[in-house]
Amino acid sequence: MKNIFSPDSKVFSFMNRAADLVILNLVYIFSCVPIITIGAATTAMYTVCFRMDSENEQGVLITYFHAFTANWKQSTGIWIPLCLLLCSGIFDITLIYNSTGIFRNAYWLIAPVIMVDCMVIALVFPLISQFETSWKITLKNALLLSVGQLPVALPLAILEALPLALFFMNPALFLRLGFLWILIYYSLLGYVGAKILRRAFIPLYQKSV
Repeated sequence: MKNIFSPDSKVFSFMNRAADLVILNLVYIFSCVPIITIGAATTAMYTVCFRMDSENEQGVLITYFHAFTANWKQSTGIWIPLCLLLCSGIFDITLIYNSTGIFRNAYWLIAPVIMVDCMVIALVFPLISQFETSWKITLKNALLLSVGQLPVALPLAILEALPLALFFMNPALFLRLGFLWILIYYSLLGYVGAKILRRAFIPLYQKSV
């Protein structure tokens, strides 16, 4: 009978991958603490996730920090305006929703803008991790994919925003699930997301050849 803890066994491979994702998640959360670094951290996380289970896979930490520094400028330059737009939209929609009178229903005009911004955020950093293009082209591709790959972009955006939404809407539940956010949530989302996005990125891979 084959030893389940043999380096070639499925159990060992699963445990090894789980350990990689835990390490990646912890490093990612630590890198996101300054907030301004979230863009570069997300790009680095997706760089690691896209390389997992491929011939280009290397050590998690080596790949992560190399991608973080290499893509810092572009990722941060894109993250800041997208973050400001998102914060502004959330502030406006909260202000309008809590108002009275005819303007209360105006939040439905802002909600689509917030959703599109969330989908662009969900796609733009995986794009940076995979393609060396200008800021303008990267944002354009993210916007086009948000529309053309809506069944992929929308769930990904919702899952990325879920912890923050729970933090404001149900703090008690957010705290109960704290171990999940800290240990594996973001890296697991990135790992699964990378597998799904490979298909969505096929036309872009073909153009880059």
